[in-house]
Amino acid sequence: MITVRCYVRTADKTKKAEIGISPEVTVADVIETCLSKWKLPTDVTYTLVDFNKNQILPPNEYLTNLGIQEGTILELHPVLEAGSYESYS
Repeated sequence: MITVRCYVRTADKTKKAEIGISPEVTVADVIETCLSKWKLPTDVTYTLVDFNKNQILPPNEYLTNLGIQEGTILELHPVLEAGSYESYS
């Protein structure tokens, strides 16, 4: 089984790891593993970004199908959700 070595880190660069990606690993798998290993808040939605291409990766896709290559840097980004706006007239 061929594995591709790449790096995953948080957007603030406080946590990082080298990982090996096999063909059956999805973007969602990487996100879940990071949340678990790094004990990140689970009440936040995260996306995985290919830092080299500045592209958000779809969660249900296999990383190898997305063209992830040796040495690629993947960043875990929290999705910021804005609150509602009320007009005070």
